Amino acid sequence: MDSATCRSFSRLTAGWTPKKATLQAAISRLSDITKRGMADIRADLVAAAKKLSMTLRISAVRELVASFFDAVREAYPEAREPLRKTIADIIRRERKYWKDLSAEELEELERLHARFEDPSLGARLQQHIGQASWDQEEQLDLKPLAQELLSSPLVLAEYWPWLTSGDASAAWRLGEALAAVDAKGELAETLPSLPGGGRDLRLLCGYVSARRQTLGDEWYDGWVTSQFERDPKPIALLFEVAWRCGATESVASMIAAILRAEQVSPQIVGQLEFARWDENLAVDVFETVLRAIADTGHRETAIGVLAHRMKANSAEVERWKPLALELVTASELIRSGHMEGYYWKEVADTIVADHPGEISAAIFREQADRESGTWFAEHSEATGVLLACVEQDPSGVWQAMQPYLSSLASPHIFSIGFPRGVLERMPADDIGSWIAEKPEERAMMIARLASKDMATDATLASWILGEYGDNERVASVFFSKYVSGSWWGSASSHWDQLAEALDAVAGRTALPKLRRWASDSAHSLRKMAEHDRQREEEEELRRR
Repeated sequence: MDSATCRSFSRLTAGWTPKKATLQAAISRLSDITKRGMADIRADLVAAAKKLSMTLRISAVRELVASFFDAVREAYPEAREPLRKTIADIIRRERKYWKDLSAEELEELERLHARFEDPSLGARLQQHIGQASWDQEEQLDLKPLAQELLSSPLVLAEYWPWLTSGDASAAWRLGEALAAVDAKGELAETLPSLPGGGRDLRLLCGYVSARRQTLGDEWYDGWVTSQFERDPKPIALLFEVAWRCGATESVASMIAAILRAEQVSPQIVGQLEFARWDENLAVDVFETVLRAIADTGHRETAIGVLAHRMKANSAEVERWKPLALELVTASELIRSGHMEGYYWKEVADTIVADHPGEISAAIFREQADRESGTWFAEHSEATGVLLACVEQDPSGVWQAMQPYLSSLASPHIFSIGFPRGVLERMPADDIGSWIAEKPEERAMMIARLASKDMATDATLASWILGEYGDNERVASVFFSKYVSGSWWGSASSHWDQLAEALDAVAGRTALPKLRRWASDSAHSLRKMAEHDRQREEEEELRRR
């Protein structure tokens, strides 16, 4: 009940300014709830305060809202910092964007903000590191804070879990500041060994990156080696340092060795897709790492890393073509989506001119495979790659496709999700000769794969109907294909429109069997339209 009250209040204050009496009553109710100090509604109360924060800009209710903020802080001391951040955000946006308040009103908000500040080192750490600013002019010099931390190792250890939790937005800058004040390099061994660390190592990486810039690669290699030799190896640390701080030949060799010797999670290896950690690596050294990534089951990462490298170093493209073909024809990468699918297409595009047959055969293989999960070429990056393949070698792509049409127990399954427009670019004479070997069976199969374009007698659909339109099964497949798809409006109108289009086909074609099919199909469509029109009229009468 109390939690629901808080959520209702959040909705109440979203998007409008309540009257003072309404707000006063609501805050009174919330304050009563707050005084009970129930832990399970703290988050709801903080959320309600955040919703209320916009009303701090209204002088008539500012004191009321501020009193609620005070009540929440008093009941839940741990809410102090989130509340402070909320007030600080209002002040920041007022100064930078809105600029509606007078100097006196801004001073009031600043005084309120000061009530929520804590002078302790830990509190200031959260205040200044928990909310990063992209504006260079607004960024605080963190060196004084870093110097205090260097002199207070217990505070650094106490807040290490928070600093590595992902909530410390300015962690990288703090790491750089610590490197600047740590003249003796004491933290180089201390930071990696602090207990309770989380998964976000930006602070450590910022420190290491700054030290590397100051002391050079020899220091960097030595530091990474010291971490590599720890038992157990801090694998997550080594991978994050490699991609954030860059890989030397020595670091790259250690990463490859870990991949060959250890089971590393895809999430950890996947970080190597980010940044340009490899930009200074010689091609042979880079290949060692890339092969280790690919050979140990991390092909999704490998193709992303390879795509970056080929784009940045066009002179190396020829070197990478064998590996590129291996990755582009891998089942899991053909079926991949999101960024992996994007990288797959990028790499495929660079080698499609050399390997259209192999690439298209691999795509057809996945299109035919219905046991490895749902995947359709039509709804993936494979469509564009297939079109590029057939553009390069129409006959070769047709030859690659034939085995999947001739040997399947259920060839119609292959047609589901097959990209339209691909088959039409293949040699018509070759397709015609293949159909002629088993006319009814193969004409039906091609009918399912072809588009329903009958604009001219030269289209594949027109040609098949011109040759086999008198075959009942072929005619039925084409009719089913023609009427499939979505539309707007009434069904009767849709069928009438399709019938009119077929009237036009029958009127212009020189192919007798196509003309007969088009006329018969138009007649069937008008019967469907009449049936649906009666149904629609009956439904309209029932609604009156």
